[in-house]
Amino acid sequence: MNNKQLIEEYLREKAPTAQLDVALAFAEVKARYGALQKDVASILGINDRSLRQYISNNKEEYEARLTELQAEIETEIDYSKLNTRVLSEEQIDKFVENVFKKATSKDASVREWEFFLNFTGLTATEVLNLQEAKAKTLRYWIKAQVGMLKQFMNTRTLGLMTESSSLIYRGAKGSKDNAQNFVNSSLEDESFKQELMYWGAVHLSMMNNVEHPDLELLATAVRVDRIEKDIPEVFDKYEVRRYAEGDFTPRKSDKTLDEMMLDLYVMEHGATRGAEEYEKAKANRQDIKPVVKPPELDKVDVELRASKYEEELQVLLTTAEEMQECLKT
Repeated sequence: MNNKQLIEEYLREKAPTAQLDVALAFAEVKARYGALQKDVASILGINDRSLRQYISNNKEEYEARLTELQAEIETEIDYSKLNTRVLSEEQIDKFVENVFKKATSKDASVREWEFFLNFTGLTATEVLNLQEAKAKTLRYWIKAQVGMLKQFMNTRTLGLMTESSSLIYRGAKGSKDNAQNFVNSSLEDESFKQELMYWGAVHLSMMNNVEHPDLELLATAVRVDRIEKDIPEVFDKYEVRRYAEGDFTPRKSDKTLDEMMLDLYVMEHGATRGAEEYEKAKANRQDIKPVVKPPELDKVDVELRASKYEEELQVLLTTAEEMQECLKT
């Protein structure tokens, strides 16, 4: 199948209609297959000018996705630069992906596997298990089940709250300090208690297969609190959109969370120190003071405060929602 056929197949499968979807779809086929604007516009049944406008209107998301894709499709790794054991899950994923690509290429050799195994001290089976073991974490379980959760929950809000929280480790380098932020948070901090209330309601909503009617209110309360304290709400819009669409793929694993965490600590610090750091982290997770009185949450007060920050709180609106907002003005 040539590139033109691959472009057509991808665009027909995705069938993007919203402006952001069209811009992101073009980024995908441009990065992967070298697609031209005129070809994509023709396949989608729009003119070149419209496609350019869609890209311009969503420039930030388009450029971020294009940069991400260009990094993903790089086929070579500079092994000389891999002189540290401090790796994130993203880096490990990319490294293993490239090892497999080289192992299946026409110039395949065992050198890459030997390098990887010597570098990590893991066996080939352990490497594969480590890759699958992430599915045992709650964050990967949610991604695997997000299609089901979407049936009774607003998964766009779930993704937004997950991606913007400074208390959740998301497997990426940018969130590497978040688990420690969580451990260091005081139960006497009202902001921390509000976020705990939200995630408690999320957990029980999942357990009961029904969303609590005040779940969106709790999310709004957390976000308004951040705005009032001048805490920037930083998140990956592409990841939030994946939550909203429910397109994460489940993975399997035979390893427990503790086994996975131990492997990651060993990879980061070496066998001896890694085991020591893992035990410290495990002890810290268990060293939590008894819960104090939860904060009171006034629905009218939250809605009143939220009304002042209506534009800031709106993220990735659908076409119907955008029309509703226009009708309000």
